[in-house]
Amino acid sequence: MRKTYEMTKAQLDTLLDACKSTPVMMISGSCGRSPQEKANDAWAVLGKELNFDPMTVEPIQGKEMWWFTAEESPPPKPALPSHEKVLKDLLFQLKDGGWVDKIGHPIELNTVYQLAVQVSNEGQK
Repeated sequence: MRKTYEMTKAQLDTLLDACKSTPVMMISGSCGRSPQEKANDAWAVLGKELNFDPMTVEPIQGKEMWWFTAEESPPPKPALPSHEKVLKDLLFQLKDGGWVDKIGHPIELNTVYQLAVQVSNEGQK
């Protein structure tokens, strides 16, 4: 969903500084990062700060340059505790023809969960 954003003065200054070219001396065929690359990086940092996709930024006609619209980034997924990650990996194997096909019958979910917790606990030691 497209949303309207407003940069702070400090954020705008950082973005404008990133767009400036810097004098460089060409050494071994490399002339450093271009102003475009540095500006893209600055937009990416601002996107993380304000939670938007930096590749979707558009200016707003008739407003100052610190106003813009962009697509909102989806909220980050919370990290799974280690035993839940192990359980997720085990279930993925089951769903993709892992143990169920090799043994010939499904494993009870409770058994898979106990195994995942056991493996996770051993990994934390």
